[in-house]
Amino acid sequence: MKSAHLILMACVIAMCASMASAQTVQPDPANHPRIFFSEEDIPALREAVTSGTAQWMYQQVIAHCDILLDAIDLDAREWSEVVDQKCNWSAARGLIDLSVAWTIGADERYGELAVDALMKVCTWPTWYVGYEPNRGVLLQGAAVAYDLLFDRLGPERAATVAAKIASEAEEMSRFLYGDDGRGAVNYHSSMAPRTYGPFGVTAIALIGEYPRAEEWAQFCAQQLPAWVQNGFDDQGAFYYASESCYNTLSLNYLLGFYIAWERLTGENLADTPKLRRNVIYQLYRLEPQRDGQGEFGVYDRQTSYESTARTEGAAGCPQNMVGLARLLDDGLARWYYEYVHGPHGLAVQGNIFSAEDNSFPLLWWKDVPIEYPDSSPRLGGALYCEGAGKVVLRTGFESTEDVHFALESRRPSHGHSQADHGNFILNAFGERFIDDSGTSPNYGWGMCSAAHSLVMIDDDAQAINSHGTIDEFVHSDLFDYLRANPEPAYDARSPVRRALRHVVFVRPSYFVIVDDVIKDDQPRRYELLLHSDRHRQIDARGEGEFIMRGEAADLLIHFAAPDEVTVSPPTVERIARYLRYVPADRLTDEQKAAWVATMQSVEDMPAFHIVGTPQPRDRGLFATLLYPVRGGDAMPAVTADASGGAVTFTVGETDTIGFNADGGRIAALGAETDATVFALRRGAQGGWLVVDCTRFSADGVKVRSAQPVTIAMQGASGEVQAAEETLVTFGGATGVELDDEVLEPVRRTAGSVTVRLPAGRHALRLLPR
Repeated sequence: MKSAHLILMACVIAMCASMASAQTVQPDPANHPRIFFSEEDIPALREAVTSGTAQWMYQQVIAHCDILLDAIDLDAREWSEVVDQKCNWSAARGLIDLSVAWTIGADERYGELAVDALMKVCTWPTWYVGYEPNRGVLLQGAAVAYDLLFDRLGPERAATVAAKIASEAEEMSRFLYGDDGRGAVNYHSSMAPRTYGPFGVTAIALIGEYPRAEEWAQFCAQQLPAWVQNGFDDQGAFYYASESCYNTLSLNYLLGFYIAWERLTGENLADTPKLRRNVIYQLYRLEPQRDGQGEFGVYDRQTSYESTARTEGAAGCPQNMVGLARLLDDGLARWYYEYVHGPHGLAVQGNIFSAEDNSFPLLWWKDVPIEYPDSSPRLGGALYCEGAGKVVLRTGFESTEDVHFALESRRPSHGHSQADHGNFILNAFGERFIDDSGTSPNYGWGMCSAAHSLVMIDDDAQAINSHGTIDEFVHSDLFDYLRANPEPAYDARSPVRRALRHVVFVRPSYFVIVDDVIKDDQPRRYELLLHSDRHRQIDARGEGEFIMRGEAADLLIHFAAPDEVTVSPPTVERIARYLRYVPADRLTDEQKAAWVATMQSVEDMPAFHIVGTPQPRDRGLFATLLYPVRGGDAMPAVTADASGGAVTFTVGETDTIGFNADGGRIAALGAETDATVFALRRGAQGGWLVVDCTRFSADGVKVRSAQPVTIAMQGASGEVQAAEETLVTFGGATGVELDDEVLEPVRRTAGSVTVRLPAGRHALRLLPR
């Protein structure tokens, strides 16, 4: 084997002898390693890997390298040329892990294989495959390996490697300097960070050795911060959606360059409001369940290394949190990494499968103090990312007992968009009850409406590459409310008269979701899809009431509307009808037919439940209560009513939640209002919610407004939202405090106070008599 490697090295040097001269690369032994650390830092790094999280990372790198010693065959086709994206990614990770293992542990086996593998990829005619990010993966891997292996390479081989890296970087620079490359910076696509990031790291490896390297690095230092401004909203949320693994990849490559740039210049490009808030956003998205991926709408959750090749280092891998912790001294980011992938995290416990890249987190590691999310002043129960159209509602961050709900309905669209506006997931007590299948079991199905928890109209619904909005959101300690408006996504496919989804979270226990969809004046088959785990069954419990079974908990599902409800699993015929609306460029007719032919049983079909009525109707109105219940706990008492223009739920002896089905003034269960949605909890810890309301009266609460307002309260505190300035009268109050400032009353009586409420969303506090 050793003699074969010597022959290989000789061939590489001979074949590439002219390359170094042509590229005018002059390797400088005084400047390596330098991308993420210098030679002087190596003793401290070796000390760090003797204990704690850094030791855990290093052990995982070594474990991977031991596999590579037996598995890598440099004579195999995948090590001889570009074969596909997977080979580029695997080669890059192998180069980095072997180089890191040799640098820290000085094990000759790893060093020898790392050099042989690096020299082998330098014989490939090109590192490009498919599109530029795939070149970027291998370009960065080779650059890091070149940096770490420099002394071992020797002058001739170092010149050969540097020349090949420079040659590939020159090819990539044509894209990055062109309209397509610069255009990616001005959009929320993941293309920019996955190209400029590795390109910039490569440039830093070649500074002082290749004429254009410093210019390239400066160029990336200008372009990547510009992408951050376009790729994140003001709350730090990614605009990119649907396949969230790309968000993880984007941030990984961005931070890789930022850390290398900081090493080079001392300038911290990550210290910006949007990236600081992104830590918080990612924490809200972390799902409190056994898979713990922290993603919503990702590729399907995988169970083996081989099946995860396409998402390796992506979905479920929080390595970017290490970069954020290092650059921002952020204790929440440190907690996130430890919780998911640290020595005692979810991955170690076997609760998630992770294809985590351990080398970069190890090289980026900084031992910042942990900030625990459940006690953090930066986090609360709800996050509304207004620009990106994402809402996350939750009861905590550190326990699988926590309840977590996430919904998206967003304006931006992109090439990987799914027909999923208003789609949601629900986790509680370690169970994922309402699921998002991502792109499983195939790409075309995963993008269509039928793969999401939406209302279908005669088997059709939303268009791919469309958009939706979130029109309203308010939050209090008792009630959260949001209204998603996916009408544009329906209209782009088949116009509707109305398509709205109302969500009320009655903290900390349950959700009421009202879907109100009308296509036209013809009876239609309106059906609500609820996606869940394949093995979850829904059992009928009573009229309009069902139970979705879980392992540690169950989900009570109660319908107040429609008045006749059927719940059924999908059939082959139904799947085939749904597939008719998947565009041919996503799934050809032949592929559709081939997939349908494999559906021999329920196990072969996507897992979801179809909620409908026996006959077509003029209106698709679904009022659904979702109440997670721990195993062994008693089911709550729920009654439903649909009369007098109101659709209401009564939960226990204290809660009333209603929907104004006809839009007029209604009287229901002691409440009189014209609100679209209202909720009331009676008692000392009670509160109330009104949506688009000008009149509300119930149990001593009185509100009068000249223009519609939305208010969520617990006790005397909560939040108010108004589309325009309006006069509002509050009964039983002597004053109103808005955003911690007392408003000047317009009028005050013995039993009420009237104030001028400005437009917008505000914290509200009523001053009692």
